[in-house]
Amino acid sequence: MKNLTKKMMALLLAAVLMLSLAACGGGGNTPSTTKGDDGKTYTLRIGTGSGGKETQNYFMEQFKEIAEKESNGKLVVELYPSGSLGNLAQLTQGVADGSVDSVCIPTTYFATVVPSMNLLDVPSLWEDSGHPIKALNSDPENIFNKEMAEKGMSVMTYVRNTNRMYLASKDLSKVNSLADLKALHMTTFCNTTELCQSVVTALGGTPSNIAVGEMGPALQNGTLDGALCACAIFNSLKLYQVAPYMLVQENSAQNSVFVINSEFLGKLPENLQEIVKKASKEASDKTFTYGENFEKELIDEMKAGGLNVITPSENLQKELDEAYAGVTDAFLKKYTNLQGAYDELVKLAEKNK
Repeated sequence: MKNLTKKMMALLLAAVLMLSLAACGGGGNTPSTTKGDDGKTYTLRIGTGSGGKETQNYFMEQFKEIAEKESNGKLVVELYPSGSLGNLAQLTQGVADGSVDSVCIPTTYFATVVPSMNLLDVPSLWEDSGHPIKALNSDPENIFNKEMAEKGMSVMTYVRNTNRMYLASKDLSKVNSLADLKALHMTTFCNTTELCQSVVTALGGTPSNIAVGEMGPALQNGTLDGALCACAIFNSLKLYQVAPYMLVQENSAQNSVFVINSEFLGKLPENLQEIVKKASKEASDKTFTYGENFEKELIDEMKAGGLNVITPSENLQKELDEAYAGVTDAFLKKYTNLQGAYDELVKLAEKNK
């Protein structure tokens, strides 16, 4: 009887021990969630392709300052500008597969992973470079964020960039109609998405996908006639010195986004996750105001350096808008599965004017 009692006590103690281990998260393959502050220090690396005073870099600096202060140094933020973690394609793939913690880059580059992100490049949908940021950040549960999450990437916030404008080595001051622009037959650098390239074609140009760093020499030797992209690039690379004409397009925004690999984010304690969300919003809000002033200042700087800024006439702008609408219609007819996402985007745009 005594032996039986001892055996029962031993079994009872073993059961209690197993339950205690389970409660502490021991065993199994289910990842544990750390509540509150676990006392550890975590490092978040952020990569981007831009450098200097551009809006993406400003955002990253603001985020770092806020996150490190709010976390009392428990979250160390390391910034990697100017492609020091890889080019834009590598950064996109890296944040998707987890080899890069996070990135702040144009939304354009995620279109290769999440097709609906193509739609953020729809021309003439936005009133200015701030409009898409207000629209997309107004609904964190929007379809684009959800589809990014399905690919293992958490959208923390959208970040203001600058408008896409048309820079050219050919004289744009004599362009009074779309026919005039088409007659220039310009080989034009643009982003690699189908929408961006279709816009160049609709304007009578031939799209070119040379490396960004090769644009200056190509414009100088004539293998490239122009560029249709974020105007911040024109200033940072001094492209206006060899292509001194710029056609203003204030309704064709280039958008940026701050994305963190979802697995990395999930491994942070909950209190640090909340700090990351808070810092993302606050940094984006600061960048919104900074971006508006930044674009005006860089255009003034380029004008002082010899850039001729051409504002399209009312008739030319109307023709451009009609051409852009045709590009959008053709794209949606080809990719009917994106119609629902486009309709949601239009509603967000209308709601947040």
